[in-house]
Amino acid sequence: QWEDIRFNRSESQQLIALQNSADPEEKTLEMIHQKTEGWAAGLILLARQMRSTTLHFGEIDHLIKEDIFDYLALEIFEQTDPLVQELLLKTSFAEKVSVELATALTKNRNAEQILTQLSRDNYFTQRYLGDKAYYQFHPLFKDFLKSTATNTFAEVELKNIKFLTAEFLEKNNNSQEAIVIYLEIHRWQRAIDLILRHGDRIIDQGLNRTFLEWLRQIPDVSVKASPRLYYYLASCQTPYDLEEARSHFELAFEECIRLSDGLGAYMSWSGIMETYLVNWGDFTAVDRWLEKLQYLREVFPEYPNSAIKVRVMNNRASALFFRKPDHPELLAWMEDLENQLDKELEPSAKMMTGYNLIYYYHTIGGNMPKLRAILDRFKLDISDVDVDILTKIGFEQARASALWLLGEEEKCFQVASNGLRLADEENVHIWDVHLMTKRAFNASSIGDLKQARKWLEEIPEKIDASNLVQVWEYHLACYYEAAHRNAILEMDQHSDTCLSAALEKGGLWIENYARLARARALFLLSREKEARECLDIAESISLKLGNRTSTCGVWEERTLMALELEDQATALTCLQELLTRLRDGAFVNIPWWNSSTMSGLCSLALEHTIEPEYARLLIKKRKLSPPDQ
Repeated sequence: QWEDIRFNRSESQQLIALQNSADPEEKTLEMIHQKTEGWAAGLILLARQMRSTTLHFGEIDHLIKEDIFDYLALEIFEQTDPLVQELLLKTSFAEKVSVELATALTKNRNAEQILTQLSRDNYFTQRYLGDKAYYQFHPLFKDFLKSTATNTFAEVELKNIKFLTAEFLEKNNNSQEAIVIYLEIHRWQRAIDLILRHGDRIIDQGLNRTFLEWLRQIPDVSVKASPRLYYYLASCQTPYDLEEARSHFELAFEECIRLSDGLGAYMSWSGIMETYLVNWGDFTAVDRWLEKLQYLREVFPEYPNSAIKVRVMNNRASALFFRKPDHPELLAWMEDLENQLDKELEPSAKMMTGYNLIYYYHTIGGNMPKLRAILDRFKLDISDVDVDILTKIGFEQARASALWLLGEEEKCFQVASNGLRLADEENVHIWDVHLMTKRAFNASSIGDLKQARKWLEEIPEKIDASNLVQVWEYHLACYYEAAHRNAILEMDQHSDTCLSAALEKGGLWIENYARLARARALFLLSREKEARECLDIAESISLKLGNRTSTCGVWEERTLMALELEDQATALTCLQELLTRLRDGAFVNIPWWNSSTMSGLCSLALEHTIEPEYARLLIKKRKLSPPDQ
């Protein structure tokens, strides 16, 4: 069998070295091995070419056509029976050749016998077993066959062979390969029909760049007649160019409204919202599109399907969370989303729903049991989950934040690092700053300040200065690291910049956390009056939003202020309030967690019998050392 005689990567490299003293580039060696699949004759032919010229990565295909195609033609193909030649040529446009396809294209009742014999003879043909047996040609042999078929058949006959191949593939659920062939022979409507049926699946598989190449082949007049193609064009662009994607989503939205395409309109509206929400950028524009949703609900009161309903619900809830976190219906909408997790959802819809619920319950809702329950619905390693790359990376950064708040530093680091790895692999860097700050927060939290500073130093070059949430988050992480060193002047600088970005941005929940940081820095600078004013505003925002997480931060700061002013009675009262709230929310972490500080507060609580059981739980869960150690 071919698998037994083919050369592996190392053996291919050794054979090339024996034939040629020069060392080719690493990527050239890799491509040679991939193209030849360890075929000794192919390796030798290419190695001989390298004796007389320096072979570079971009020249390999050209050299293959010159030498290897000649070899295949003279030494192999021309020595083959004409009926076998016909079968090889006509089936060369499919990646996987089944007996049924070969029979349909050649009308040869001996197709199965021919393919079986080709495989047994190792005639560049490999047989694979699955639900149905199929055959694949060696990549170089396949390229040769396609080239020979193009030069052998008349244009009309060649197009008919390709059309019949694509039609067979379509009927046998191989839509992506069928799309490629339909586009090649300019059967635009057949390709469009498949794209409209399978486009979401193609995006979820992460084939954005490939899909984009397909869509750009379709004439403008055909795209305008099927405006959902603008939607898929935008979906392909979203991970790489949000502005360009938004313009195509908006075009799709207007055209779908014009054609009374409710599903297309809802899909396009969701895409538009996600270009704002995914980047945590200018949320003010979201207001106009929330109004557009009301219009959509009037024109298309019934959702076309359950999947688009969940997607719209997610984008509506997410928009309110960022833009209007004090909206009276936000909690009810989040509970509606949570109920959706109990239903059979597509992986992308489930992950998007999880993302929004995680952010809500760990930043505003402050419900740790619910947060834990939502996290437990997803496995730790999501690398192989079939969802679009932007949703996957965004979910990882939300999950990293939640795991930090739950005191699970090791998992937080693992998840944040996985998000950054996925970003590098797919060249999608929208979430980089958020993931990098989560990692730095985590390092500061466990006292690894050297590592935290190293990671923080890598962030500024990634920041989009116009994205104020990125600026806010970076300076918040810098403040947190400086606070662990009690570097007061740095705390002052970073908290001031952080609060300025939050105020300019206009988001209440980010202002809330910025004010907690600013209050601490001002107090340490002996600006007590300003510190208390800042803390009072933070408390007011916390109450307005119902943010239990930041409320715990407020009471921690009141406790610390009282202790540092040696006001023991007030300190104990505030400590009671803090630990009661921590207990009620099942918190094991707070916004500015410092193990040394919390060790002292838990020791004081035990001394004065303030929530002693919960104080002991915190000591055990967070492995706190006694204050004097």
